[in-house]
Amino acid sequence: MKISVIIPIFNVEKYLSKCIESVLSQTYKNLEIILIDDCGNDNSIKIAQKYIQQDSRIKIIHHSSNKGLAPARNTGLENSSGNYIFFLDSDDYIDKNTLEKLYIKAKETDADFVIGESTAFPETDDEETKKRALKLNEYLKSPTQAIIQVTKENFAETILKIPVVSWGKLFKAEFIKKNKLLFINENVIHEDDGFFLKFMSCLPKIAFSQEQTVMYRIRPLSITATQDKKKKKQNFELSLKDALNYISPRSPYLAKIIRYHTHYSDSIKSKFSFLFKKIHLKNYLKIKIFGLTVFKIKITEIKKSIYLLGVCIYKREIKNA
Repeated sequence: MKISVIIPIFNVEKYLSKCIESVLSQTYKNLEIILIDDCGNDNSIKIAQKYIQQDSRIKIIHHSSNKGLAPARNTGLENSSGNYIFFLDSDDYIDKNTLEKLYIKAKETDADFVIGESTAFPETDDEETKKRALKLNEYLKSPTQAIIQVTKENFAETILKIPVVSWGKLFKAEFIKKNKLLFINENVIHEDDGFFLKFMSCLPKIAFSQEQTVMYRIRPLSITATQDKKKKKQNFELSLKDALNYISPRSPYLAKIIRYHTHYSDSIKSKFSFLFKKIHLKNYLKIKIFGLTVFKIKITEIKKSIYLLGVCIYKREIKNA
């Protein structure tokens, strides 16, 4: 079985050699390594071309102009021939056993994707970068279950358990092609969010591995670090809209659930926060999430605060009715 490793390249001359060499040194040898030239202005592609001469498993596909990470990954998907797909960012690297261990788990479980353990590490010693790494590592923790079969019934619960990032996962190529799964075809961040929702809406079987996969570099000057909050929100909304356009015709029910995730918040573990629907029924307060009642309380106190996942979702003075 062949694994296609897709690596978009844009201005990463400082990191690219370590990334490529980590793939070339894999104990699993049946690889197709697809490098996407996304038209940077440094020496990254010159570095990549040296590796082509060393290993026939590597090929470079050139964009005519800079298109961004999501279209670059789509280019990789469209030109891949592997049975499995593994996305890797060009400033990150993987352990030498990563692909072999993920492949073994995929074969054992017949999962549509396998997710391993990834670790974020700060490139510099400044406090802000270190805090971001710690925060991401908390987010990247996987569930303790060995396997999850996603269903319409557990969809909402499951999407909150799994990191939305595309790296660190080994995807079954047949599942991607059968469901015509692609990233948003725009130059945005949050491209992973929409792809993740699309993939999950196809109700995959997921397996979890405790093996280390990606070492994810946190850079103080990366796009993700420097983009302002307004732009991030706009990008997220574009990615979400793209996902809903894909999902709605296939499953209006799941699209309805996802619409409850339109507000981004850093205050809870998942990138997807909740929209809470508060309903007053005489002396009762009822709160719905995903259209399901998760909180119902009789209002008998002057003040009432309700917390969910450590976030205050309801706080106000209420007079006895």
